[in-house]
Amino acid sequence: MKTNLLANHGGGAVNVIELDRPCRSKPLKDVATPRRFIFEALQKGGVIPHGGHKEDSCFLHPSELHNMETCLVVEELLQRMIDQGWKSSIY
Repeated sequence: MKTNLLANHGGGAVNVIELDRPCRSKPLKDVATPRRFIFEALQKGGVIPHGGHKEDSCFLHPSELHNMETCLVVEELLQRMIDQGWKSSIY
């Protein structure tokens, strides 16, 4: 714990506790929810533009044979979103 940056207003109560260790976001590989489900939910919520069709194995690459669970672009996109969400939730 670092020192209390707030002024002491009588009494010895703690006003702020600050962790002195870096917080890390969860790696996408540790998320049990299928990437396709996450991607569809983000599309439905308007966070990611709609693309692809239900029958496509990958919404970002409709003509490719890989699926969303193995797509490196989907993995990178979702991991960046997790990282940004983590940062904004602790500040």
